[in-house]
Amino acid sequence: MSRVAPEQVRRELHPALLWLRARTDGLRDRVPLIDRGWRATEHYVGAQGSLLAAAVTYYAFLSIFPLLALAFAAVGVLARVFPGAESGLTETLQHLLPGMIGPGPHQLALSQVTSAAATAAGSGETPSAEPSSAPAAPATAPTGPPSAAPSSGATR
Repeated sequence: MSRVAPEQVRRELHPALLWLRARTDGLRDRVPLIDRGWRATEHYVGAQGSLLAAAVTYYAFLSIFPLLALAFAAVGVLARVFPGAESGLTETLQHLLPGMIGPGPHQLALSQVTSAAATAAGSGETPSAEPSSAPAAPATAPTGPPSAAPSSGATR
């Protein structure tokens, strides 16, 4: 199989390309809308529009999940801070996310969102944790051999 030199391909296609170029230039001169579309396409290709669109889509998709986590953490914190607002929050979430929040099977209860908010907010407490009435155990010193402190004149 022999390779065809690029110059030979250009020579064979050159008359056809010249004819096509003349026809499109004439059409662009006569119809301004076609000229505008042609220039927009040239700019899109020159600016690597497909690559930019893919990058924006990629980052937008990846930003959805942290935003959802932040929103659920905020709802959970609100439910913990204002316990009376639980029914209103449940109703609002059922309206915004139908079929996702509620008492039914395969649905999240607001108590689950509230307990997850403690972890997301960094408090580490669960809403059902009751304060302990038992006194805290005194801190004890660790038992075992004392560690030797390095001397200032130690060599390596």
